Amino acid sequence: MVRGMPTPNDTQSYITETSSAPLIEVTTSTRATKSASARFRDGRYIITVPLTYSATQRQQAIDSLTKKINTRVSRSTASPTDLLARTTALADAYVNGVRPTAIDWVTNQNSRWGSCSVESRTIRLSHRLQLCPTWVQDAVIVHELTHLIEANHGDRFYAIANRYPRQAEAHTFLKGYSLGLSTTA
Repeated sequence: MVRGMPTPNDTQSYITETSSAPLIEVTTSTRATKSASARFRDGRYIITVPLTYSATQRQQAIDSLTKKINTRVSRSTASPTDLLARTTALADAYVNGVRPTAIDWVTNQNSRWGSCSVESRTIRLSHRLQLCPTWVQDAVIVHELTHLIEANHGDRFYAIANRYPRQAEAHTFLKGYSLGLSTTA
């Protein structure tokens, strides 16, 4: 439900109140004329609705996009326990069964997708990955697991990391996603 729904001439943004994350900001636009859209920026979703939409059309667009957002986020956000189980399966399949001591989502990594401490054998994944498809997350997990065997990005490292069949595709996806994040800031 949206509190503070603007009038058709109001161009200010307002925030949706949802029972769970993520935070969703709704704005109206004079440039958008045919459809509503959503994008992720600064830790929140921004839904843009054409100024010409009636109150009913706005609410329908907001409800529809919010539902898609919440479904996508709940589908891709694994708990630490689920993440460790997934990591174990990926390690067994692609990285010689190597095991980290811990793996978790972190919010302080905005220039890396993941990091690995060889000494403590811990893996940290950027919270920005939570919005990516599972196969992209898996590619980053395999990449970080490979660091537990080979610290540097040499031929041996890539021979192991590239066992994951979608590694190159995930790399391309993340380059595009990173570019999109940098242009919306």
